Amino acid sequence: MNRISLPTMVLSGICLAAESHAAEEDTMDFSLDTVPISQSVKPAKPLYFNEIELGGGDTTEDSFKFGEYSGLQNRGGFVIGNLHWQQRADHGSESTEYWKLDGRNLGLDSRSIRGEYGHQGKGTLFFEYNQTPHYRWDDARTPFRVDGDTLNLPLGWETGASTSEMPNLNASLRPVSIATERQKYRSGLNWHFSPNWTASINYSHEKKDGFDITSGIFGTTGGNPLAAVLPRPINYDTNDVDFELSYGDRTSQLSLRYHLSIFDNTDSLTWQNPYQVSITNGENQIIHLDRGRISLEPDNQAHQVSINFGHRFDNTSRLSGKFSYGWMLQNQDFLPYTVNPDLEVSVPLPRNSLDAQANNLHGNLTFTARPFDKTDLKARYTYTERDNQTPVATYTILRNDSENQTTDPASDLYRNNLPYDYRKHKTELDLGYRFFGTAKITAGYDFERIDRDYAEVASTDEHTGRIKLTANPYSFMNARVEYAHAIREGSNYQHNKLFIESHTQDFLITEDNPMLRFSNNPLIRKFQYSDRIRDKVNGGFTFLPTDKLTVGLSGRFTHDNYDAIFGLSEQTRVSGTFDISYAVSDRLDLHGFYTQEYFLSKQNGFARGRDPQAALPPLDTDSFWWLDNEDDVYTAGGGLNWVVIENKLDVGLDYIFSRAVTDIVPRTNAADALALPSINTDIHSLNFRGDYHLKDNLRLRLSYRYESFQTEDFARDQVMPDTIAQVLSLGSTSPDYNAHVFSLSMIYNY
Repeated sequence: MNRISLPTMVLSGICLAAESHAAEEDTMDFSLDTVPISQSVKPAKPLYFNEIELGGGDTTEDSFKFGEYSGLQNRGGFVIGNLHWQQRADHGSESTEYWKLDGRNLGLDSRSIRGEYGHQGKGTLFFEYNQTPHYRWDDARTPFRVDGDTLNLPLGWETGASTSEMPNLNASLRPVSIATERQKYRSGLNWHFSPNWTASINYSHEKKDGFDITSGIFGTTGGNPLAAVLPRPINYDTNDVDFELSYGDRTSQLSLRYHLSIFDNTDSLTWQNPYQVSITNGENQIIHLDRGRISLEPDNQAHQVSINFGHRFDNTSRLSGKFSYGWMLQNQDFLPYTVNPDLEVSVPLPRNSLDAQANNLHGNLTFTARPFDKTDLKARYTYTERDNQTPVATYTILRNDSENQTTDPASDLYRNNLPYDYRKHKTELDLGYRFFGTAKITAGYDFERIDRDYAEVASTDEHTGRIKLTANPYSFMNARVEYAHAIREGSNYQHNKLFIESHTQDFLITEDNPMLRFSNNPLIRKFQYSDRIRDKVNGGFTFLPTDKLTVGLSGRFTHDNYDAIFGLSEQTRVSGTFDISYAVSDRLDLHGFYTQEYFLSKQNGFARGRDPQAALPPLDTDSFWWLDNEDDVYTAGGGLNWVVIENKLDVGLDYIFSRAVTDIVPRTNAADALALPSINTDIHSLNFRGDYHLKDNLRLRLSYRYESFQTEDFARDQVMPDTIAQVLSLGSTSPDYNAHVFSLSMIYNY
């Protein structure tokens, strides 16, 4: 039998039909030339699964701020390298084997790469590497020289009573880059060893190094501190391991998980004192305080076991939950009370280490149901507990390596550590009803109770009522609006609770006036514990008048009112966004948006000076002060995507402008307070991309990026290392830059 192809059979059928029809209608002129077979269906474009991009670019600006996370912090050339490469068994093959390799920003410090091998539906083995930079300050200067975990001053350094009295300060300044880099390695394996059971194991190692900032202080009271802003070496290592076993079928799901995290760090930072500081010991000998030391984040480890489950009873109801138990441990050896061997220390540390342990318990249950066709129900209960089992001991404080140790047990420098813990219950109920087929109303109620140890408020209760309306009156329109009202009330506010519990009984019984046992003003209220009323509204509206035009509008309003005589009294947050997109044609679409954000924070206080009695009623009204902190942020942007020449040239363009203004306005009863200068930030960002298609699977990409960043910050501008008499700073100013980035690359698909 001769094999006839499908196109031949179709053509033969057309010819036979044409001949038969012509026999009946001799006047009809019918031929194959009149049937546009080749034009009836456009040939489909080939599908490509792999892509390689190679090229280069140039940056015109040296700026840590511009390259803060991208790795474009230095002026000059850089390499573009992106990769997506995958391979699967041929279609129709019985093999399920596959592998893929993805790489992004391979020529920059923000590079990442991931490789994966597996069998579809059976298991996967992967490895990935991520490098994340954080460039903060590139104009910092310091006289300190870094030697591991020690900061030394240069040879011949002459100390001074203030920064202006350090004769060789300016000559000794050296640049230091305040920047860190994270390098994270991850690998893992997951395996489906039955249709319902899966097991996985993942391991990650993260290394973070570089420099951050911290402060070193000498002095013991509010009137005599001498400080230096220090470049702090960073040397973190974190190792994480995860094991998981999971089960799933059509009605039930279950997973068991264990997580381990181990953190290693340098134990301390020691620095040489640039100031003239000395004290007299008990034998009237003068001791020069030439060094200080602070402890850094201690080595620690954390463990957690968790269970997640879900079960569908029928098509209308489901129960799910999560339970976890974790414990955190920290037993790194304590440093000595002081690094200065000339200071008098006669009382030893009560323990060799903190021997800290905090156990965390978390659980929640969620039930969802649709009892009737138009009604749905959701109920959730969550319990969280932090059980801090760290032993309590009494420690003798040597403030800032600047004093001899006291041996008087009645001193306020004998302090107890306070192992803070809490228990939280939260219940959430939501009931929804759909009406008219296109609208739904949902009402909800939340209750949260938190019980705390070692806090000014032993317990707080918060009640929240919510209502939400969503509607789709037409296929081209949808809207939503939600309102919530919350009331938080606490038990009696004991302003001096931490003061009493952290001091020893020997000290407390020596205080003549119990009313003066406080650190903060007795009338101040910490905002996280203060009674509060919150109102919250958010909503959105989407309108599609045609299949080419989309208009969106969304907004959010939150107002918090705190019941506080002194402290944070009020906060208001407002934000709104308008966005629009328009498809002019199949080859051109436009988009734009505008967002405005407003934040207002109000706080008030009382200036009592050094007299603690002044903080007690009756209060001097001239010592009251108020402070308004106001932020306004305006952001607008737009862009287009345009196929200039089909299958040949397409371009993309985006522009964003943002302005942020911060105003800090103080007021007092005694006199008009001077308003602080505004903090202003303006950002312009322009991105252009043009792709020229040399072939179906090969295109040339030209990119251009412009970014302007201009700031005015009184806290940093024109503050040199010796500007503040008692603070040796790094002299870093707020960043300004105008950066241009040009790049050219080739993209190959196959």
